[in-house]
Amino acid sequence: MKYSLFFGIIFWVFQSQAQSYHGTWLAYETDGTKKSHLDFYKVNGKLYAKLVYYYPNKKRGENPVCSKCEGERKNQPIIGMQLTSGLVWNGAEWDGKMLDPETGKWYKIKIWIDKDNHQKMYVRGYLGVFFETREMFLVK
Repeated sequence: MKYSLFFGIIFWVFQSQAQSYHGTWLAYETDGTKKSHLDFYKVNGKLYAKLVYYYPNKKRGENPVCSKCEGERKNQPIIGMQLTSGLVWNGAEWDGKMLDPETGKWYKIKIWIDKDNHQKMYVRGYLGVFFETREMFLVK
């Protein structure tokens, strides 16, 4: 009995942690202006992100395409584009790769939810040993 209760609690903790990533998250530019909305969703145990809204600016206009991307994403609309390779849960955070549609480059990333504010997510992108961490905020 106590083992089933223990495993039930463990399952609930991991399930609730994984579900908290689902939804639409607001990303900001480095200067603090709003950049985009990303919709995070889970398929077959992996986490994916799709760009659902891009705030227009002078550089990219209203309906940008991924002109610097390679392969099937080349010159495709950025809105609706899947930007992650299928992130894998490592027990504490999600690991994988994310596309920067402005440069066409893939970067290794880690994402995790703020322990004190479950409506704040951190995305850390790596370029070799260097990294940059950005905050995202839950929209819905």
